[in-house]
Amino acid sequence: EGEMDTASWIEKSRAKQKRQQRLEALKAELMAKKLEEQDQLDQYSDPEDDTKQLAGVKVKHSADEIMEGETMVLTLADQSVLNEDKTGLNDETDELENAVIMEQKTREAAVR
Repeated sequence: EGEMDTASWIEKSRAKQKRQQRLEALKAELMAKKLEEQDQLDQYSDPEDDTKQLAGVKVKHSADEIMEGETMVLTLADQSVLNEDKTGLNDETDELENAVIMEQKTREAAVR
């Protein structure tokens, strides 16, 4: 009876392992398809379109705060949806900011 239990446990274990391998293969296939779709979308992306979309957007920081050759992630700065009078939508130009620089400015202001 002990041998039967061991044999059935081995059989169940192998079946479980095969199911896990099939699941991993399906996950890998799905990921490959997603990556292929993203690559296809990237092929149609035009850098000039990105430049046109950013035309007129202001950067909140001065040139002194950004070091030459430095790569910096900029995100849209928070601003109110309503205008100052709270009578209509805020139509001010979007501004880009770097979260690290803004955090440094906040700390410096708190120290003062």
